[in-house]
Amino acid sequence: MISPPYALLDAYGSSPDPFEPNFTKYAAAILAFEALRAVLDVHRPDSGQGSPWCRGCDPNPATGPDWPCATVRVIVAKLEEHPAFSPDRRSPTP
Repeated sequence: MISPPYALLDAYGSSPDPFEPNFTKYAAAILAFEALRAVLDVHRPDSGQGSPWCRGCDPNPATGPDWPCATVRVIVAKLEEHPAFSPDRRSPTP
């Protein structure tokens, strides 16, 4: 059974042990970024027939939402709140 995603994130953010080794949280953060990358990979733009649309939301260009879709916009907006994700540090758009 898949764990509820919010339960996993809440467990990471509210560790009962304030002296928990930093490497445990670091490893969890790496996994969280890998999960975000996987979500963004699913929601890549497709422009095979005109303007880009999100194939992850809908494989049909006639009904799929424009890219970036809401999923990509929410993830990017949250990441951009941190200075490490400033525009000058970004890699080129896929």
